[in-house]
Amino acid sequence: MGNAGVRIYVMTHKRFPHPDLEGFVPIQVGSALHEDLGYLRDDTGDNISDLNPFYSELTGQYWVWKNDHDPGIIGCCHYRRYFINDQNEFLTTQEMEKILSGTDIIAACLENPRTWRELYGAGHNIDDLYELGQVIKEKEPASYECFEKLLDSHTICFGNMYVMPRHIYTEYMEWLFPILVETGDRIDISSYDTYERRVFGLLSENLIQVFAKTRGYRLTPGKVSIIADKSETAELKVAIGQLVKEGRISEATELFDKVCGYRKDVLFSQSDLNGDLYKLGEQLHALEIEKIAEKMASDPTDYELFYELGRIYKSININQALLCFEMALFYCDNPQDYRAIENEYMILREDGANAVRNISLMILSYNDLAIMKRLFQSIEECVPKQSCEIVIVDNCSSEEGTAQFLQEYKDKSDYQIKLILCDENKGFSKGCNIGAVACDKNNDILFLNNDTILTHNAVFWLRMGLYENKNMGAVGPLTTSSGKQKVSLGVFENISGKKLEPKWHKEYGLEDAFGIFDMAARKLSVPLRNPYFRRFSLTGFAVLLSRTALDQVAPDMKVFDELYSPAYFEDDDLGLRVASAGFKQYICKNSFIFHAGGDGEGFNGVLEKSRKKFIEKWGFDIWDYYDAWDDLENVVLSRVKQFGNTQRIIDFTSRIWMDAAVIKDSSPDSFVVCVSEIPVMASVARNLADEVIEGDLNHSHIPFADHSFDIVIAQKGNVSAERVYSCLKDDGIVLWEG
Repeated sequence: MGNAGVRIYVMTHKRFPHPDLEGFVPIQVGSALHEDLGYLRDDTGDNISDLNPFYSELTGQYWVWKNDHDPGIIGCCHYRRYFINDQNEFLTTQEMEKILSGTDIIAACLENPRTWRELYGAGHNIDDLYELGQVIKEKEPASYECFEKLLDSHTICFGNMYVMPRHIYTEYMEWLFPILVETGDRIDISSYDTYERRVFGLLSENLIQVFAKTRGYRLTPGKVSIIADKSETAELKVAIGQLVKEGRISEATELFDKVCGYRKDVLFSQSDLNGDLYKLGEQLHALEIEKIAEKMASDPTDYELFYELGRIYKSININQALLCFEMALFYCDNPQDYRAIENEYMILREDGANAVRNISLMILSYNDLAIMKRLFQSIEECVPKQSCEIVIVDNCSSEEGTAQFLQEYKDKSDYQIKLILCDENKGFSKGCNIGAVACDKNNDILFLNNDTILTHNAVFWLRMGLYENKNMGAVGPLTTSSGKQKVSLGVFENISGKKLEPKWHKEYGLEDAFGIFDMAARKLSVPLRNPYFRRFSLTGFAVLLSRTALDQVAPDMKVFDELYSPAYFEDDDLGLRVASAGFKQYICKNSFIFHAGGDGEGFNGVLEKSRKKFIEKWGFDIWDYYDAWDDLENVVLSRVKQFGNTQRIIDFTSRIWMDAAVIKDSSPDSFVVCVSEIPVMASVARNLADEVIEGDLNHSHIPFADHSFDIVIAQKGNVSAERVYSCLKDDGIVLWEG
């Protein structure tokens, strides 16, 4: 086995071009289960080679412990991960000896934004980590306090990569393996996939810290370089590339989803170094989704399309996949297919990563009986009842027969319905809040006016938006009116072939108006590559809020500030509260809800009164921030076309919210920085821009190099020319306001 100096074992399960370095010895791990690669094997002598699917590289480390008794220094690394020096060159055995003259252990460690507890729980079964702790408490009680502290530490060792004197290595192995074996006797891994079955290799990665701190050994973090993609990642890229070359796109997508389903690690950044496999998966999914979108435009109730969509989303977003399967079940009329879809739905429903909540439709009712009947009809046609409750608050309607209809509907409906009949008109805010209190405490809430009608899949696409990512707070649809969420008149004219007036939806009869709207919705309510507009507030006629956001901004369920009673500006107020709490708000481009009202004209001066109340509460007039800089979108797109996708833009204006939203909507890859003197504006802008600087427009520190922005947006008189041009590139442009 060589000299008594330093021996570094390179753990591998595949042939690889190993570096020609003195003292480095490749060892095939799990060799008892695989063909001989021609390297040193871990299945000779005293070994656990056949346990490699569960212990990963530790089977090789066990072999070293039991079979290499030479004195000196022992190290372990991987076929594509090596310790490197400050010059980013392989750390030689001579350099390792020198480092160990001043420390006891070199280990692969990093500072991570997440704690050990958070990191393990995000990717694995956290109960296994807790059971490991219980075993340590019982078998190595002196180590337990250290284990508990390290659970919440951001310094985390990884990869079971370390170098140490042979006697410390032996001591560590004698400490480690009894803990892992006992843990294995206590946890059930029978349902784990190929990746998760490596549980003991995963659990052990940070235990070197526990051991070192407990035994009083000095541990020095070692710098690590990953020199190649993970072999499984590289092999998958080649296989998919061949299928794509042959035009077999569906098979390529199926292969990608299958492998990523049981080997999640192939997509990790340390496995897919340049993100090529991830990008390839995105492109494949986009192509498959485009095919589904084309078919869905013809038949929005085809359950097979929702099932196909769910299969795609399983490898992208488990919550959105669950919603797709739910809609497939809702539309499915084939008993055999229903059972198959239901099986996949239940697997996801019971998955610990699933975060989808049921939904409460909170309908505020006041008169408009005819359209309200159409609303309930549309709910039955479009919303699965098993995940939905309906809460109706009637604001003392004066239209004859309204209360009677609502009571009769509640009594005969298959949906779970709660009906509250107020003895006076409470106004919008109070009425909605009464309903919010009555909603199931675990549900997301969709606040709906009763003068609305759902189109097919409108609620589905809203829910898809709400579960786009964990930072989502609220989503809203496109509609006939309601200003910032209004569909362009030209869209309806093109689809209907009719010349329409601005208030066409009020001038036509209800059925004719909804017919035109529904024609547009059928064509556009499909999966999209870029399905969202970013916003800082949404119109209250139809807004879906996550339970997480509700609990944070309105724990007492005073969702809409009753300061604005009877109406107006309560939705803008809510939007600022949601944004200030750190939640994102999107308009869903593929969700369409017909709104018969919403002209925004106000009544009896109420609009203006509420506007003044808003100004008094927040210190500014929201109307000044509704619109972006004139022609901003065209300017940005022109620059993108001329110079490339990534434009760097800094905005000093009072319109930072809408400017940032418009830029990111039209050019998602552009980098947007906003500068604001007003704390609430800066807080809201953080949900729209890439970077926000809060402070004086002319003197606050800008943490970017001078002359590094392609576009500078500024208001004359507020920002000095010196400040503006210090930010601007030589070939950049300035957009001056005022």
